Amino acid sequence: MAARLIRPELRQEFTLKTVDDSRYTLTPLDLKGGKADGDWATSSLLPVTYEDHWALYRADGTWYTPEEGMVFLDANEDGLVMMQAADDTYAVVDSSRDWTAVPFTPNWSCKLLGDGNFISQASYDADPILHDRTGAAIATLTGDGHWDVLSDGLAPCLDESARLYGFVDTKGEWVIPAQYIEVKYFRDGYAALKQEGGWGVIDTTGKLVIPCAQPSLEHRGGPWFYSSSGQWLAADGSAVPAAASSYNGQNITLTGDYFLCGTYYLDRNFQPVTPQIFDWTGPVDENGCAFVGLDGATYRITLKA
Repeated sequence: MAARLIRPELRQEFTLKTVDDSRYTLTPLDLKGGKADGDWATSSLLPVTYEDHWALYRADGTWYTPEEGMVFLDANEDGLVMMQAADDTYAVVDSSRDWTAVPFTPNWSCKLLGDGNFISQASYDADPILHDRTGAAIATLTGDGHWDVLSDGLAPCLDESARLYGFVDTKGEWVIPAQYIEVKYFRDGYAALKQEGGWGVIDTTGKLVIPCAQPSLEHRGGPWFYSSSGQWLAADGSAVPAAASSYNGQNITLTGDYFLCGTYYLDRNFQPVTPQIFDWTGPVDENGCAFVGLDGATYRITLKA
């Protein structure tokens, strides 16, 4: 299988090495004449568009087709999909439970948070309600805080009075006090945040594991962070592989045990697992599986250590 040149906007500052084909396998998928949208793919769900509608393909081969008039709004790695009907009502589909739909009344706002939870808000001045994946209310989120993505049991929250950010739990209670100028959500046990000296990283206990001295930080998954200074940093204190210096940090994100890079995959040592041949690549699950596009067709790839 000959490698193609990478698209100019995704080109990396290195030459991709030849890789062993035995490190991955490709399984073609029958999408029933539909076309996959790689931008929407998660590790378990693949949106497929037809001439006049869209549907969701699950990794086990089952399908979900929403009711007529429903519009796809959002999906996440927890298998939740949010849709909106013409009358402004919303529904959340749980793909992990035989596509169980969780309908709820018209809302001014609705948001998938992660950790199998979502928020609804009836009006601009109404208290947001936190729901679990069955639609049951967990807590009413009172006060001036504004939630963002929930992960690792914590969500970034703005304290309006202090104009600073911290983190709250699923009951809306402060776990990490509002003391930061800016924060990003937790992922894999770490979150980037900003203080006067620059950007740093904390763990879920609030411990500062990378000092706030970087001009900017992008979380690339796991313990890996990339600084605009050109450095790769490991939040857990482990050594950054020398090969990381060959990458400029663009389009490289760790999902599962692999980095996806737009048109190919790397392992945790930043070594190529696949050649640079795919039209697009999706997130990798805990079993090393993902959706990929190749020459206009869609495949299920299995990556091997």
